[in-house]
Amino acid sequence: ECPSHTQPLGVYLLPPALQDLWFQDKATFTCFVVGSDLQDAHLSWEVAGKVPKGGMEKGPLEQHSNGSQSQHSRLALPRSLWNAGTSVTCTLNHSSLPSQKLMALREPGEAGSQVGR
Repeated sequence: ECPSHTQPLGVYLLPPALQDLWFQDKATFTCFVVGSDLQDAHLSWEVAGKVPKGGMEKGPLEQHSNGSQSQHSRLALPRSLWNAGTSVTCTLNHSSLPSQKLMALREPGEAGSQVGR
């Protein structure tokens, strides 16, 4: 593999883990970007179309042996917001992109009621 090869950008939004939802009463989302030249990448969050006031954590820029880089950001919300079907959006801003990449997840209305004790 050629370390100077430019990696295409990929953005992923991971939903909350069930153990967080049920045992910690919170919904933690992870937004993950992988590619090259991520020094200019900026991940931001919106909850129901508004910037959240807290609960965000940004991870370090990581270098990988294949020449790619990755970075993540986490957002923790009360479980009640997620159960209500509130939309959560992660936005990637990067100097090499002509427009923003958006990824949004929203829980189906019936999913929260199907988990047993």
